[in-house]
Amino acid sequence: MNARRILVGFIFWCAAAGGLLFPLPLGAYPMDLRSPNLEPLRGGRPRNPILVPEGADHLISSGCVVTASVDGIPKNELAFVTDGDGELPDDCWHEPTMYDGRLVLTGGVTWVQIDLGCSQPVYGICVWRYQVPPNITRDMVVQLSNDPTFQQDVHTVFNNDHDNSAGLGKGRDKEYIETNEGRPIAAGGIVARYVRVYANGRYEGKPNPELAKLKNSRERYFFPQVIYSEIAVFGGYPTSEKMHPLKIRIPEPTFM
Repeated sequence: MNARRILVGFIFWCAAAGGLLFPLPLGAYPMDLRSPNLEPLRGGRPRNPILVPEGADHLISSGCVVTASVDGIPKNELAFVTDGDGELPDDCWHEPTMYDGRLVLTGGVTWVQIDLGCSQPVYGICVWRYQVPPNITRDMVVQLSNDPTFQQDVHTVFNNDHDNSAGLGKGRDKEYIETNEGRPIAAGGIVARYVRVYANGRYEGKPNPELAKLKNSRERYFFPQVIYSEIAVFGGYPTSEKMHPLKIRIPEPTFM
């Protein structure tokens, strides 16, 4: 393992631990990630595993149809979300381009939706997004439903919108720094056909050039795009009451 990989790996360890302020290597710019709703420090410890019954740990989202709130996105770009490949290229710090394995949504509160093909028990969801530079996704809300319009029979399993700025209600979950760990979410066996993930832009540790004139404002670190690499949904019908940790394959960290 070369020195650069070790150094960047340490940066992501800091982010996964919930760090707020740390330098970015190579003299690029200081990273200053702050949020009034950021999860507490984990000291490098992994998140608690999601416990699921035997038989309910299948990846049920692979190859499923994906739609989004933003019009005009090619089907093959939407398909990145469920292609089973959360890996991103080492040079993914550059602005996303079509066919580089990422889905880019922009324009206020947006959502991406997975059709599982039929109603079935959902026990876990893991969301991976753009990781370099380290950033915090704003107003992440994850919902399940049997209604494709999400007008009824809606179950919210994650909501870190602490001030209802997305208009979906206040949540009690915490914001977090995006890393290759993704964000695993327990769903408890809710029977649903559709999974919808909302977001409302992201905060980075560098100022947005278009907002650079703003002084002492958190908004100068705001970027309107939300960039997904993969959403994995796990479930199925239990074959036993015996519980075990859900195994989620973690992609390699991305590098600058």
